[in-house]
Amino acid sequence: MNTLTIDLLRHGEARGGQRFRGWREDPLTDDGWNQMYKALPARRPWGRIISSPLKRCSDFTRKLSQTSHIPAQMENDLKELHFGDWEGHTPTELLHSDAERVQAFWDDPLNNTPPNGESLGVFRMRVLGVWNRLMEEDEGRFLLITHGGVIRVIIAEVLGMPAENLFRIDVPHACLSRIMVQDGIPRLAFHCRTQ
Repeated sequence: MNTLTIDLLRHGEARGGQRFRGWREDPLTDDGWNQMYKALPARRPWGRIISSPLKRCSDFTRKLSQTSHIPAQMENDLKELHFGDWEGHTPTELLHSDAERVQAFWDDPLNNTPPNGESLGVFRMRVLGVWNRLMEEDEGRFLLITHGGVIRVIIAEVLGMPAENLFRIDVPHACLSRIMVQDGIPRLAFHCRTQ
């Protein structure tokens, strides 16, 4: 029986504290780098690393690829949800300046898009395009280094959760999750395991 193993790693803490980052190019803090290294097993079993091109993912990916001799590729469709006008702002700032729209987004993200941002429907289609291409692999081990929103979309798809429940999945910094696929059927092996 062939097994496809896909590990999902969220980036570590980024500079600038908690904020709606989306497509911003905020690099990792020193703690963020350490969080990511600590999240990974000592043995690096992956045949390929696939990463978001945003700095908080790609800088770590390039370093890990170089030191572990594992080929890496950047995948634009693994970027975080684009938060439009909210990017760079903290939740507190937005609750003061745009409270009604922020609350509507949290309550019903499918029908409430951040101003000048990406809709959740478009975001899901983008992420699931990558996921569906991976599901065509017969076997192998892959590490996806990406963002909380991307990981939520993939896990929700595996579990058959409706998209409106995405924010019920907690994905802290440097969270490592694993999906195993046997006979074309994916299952969540673990979520947010720490080493």
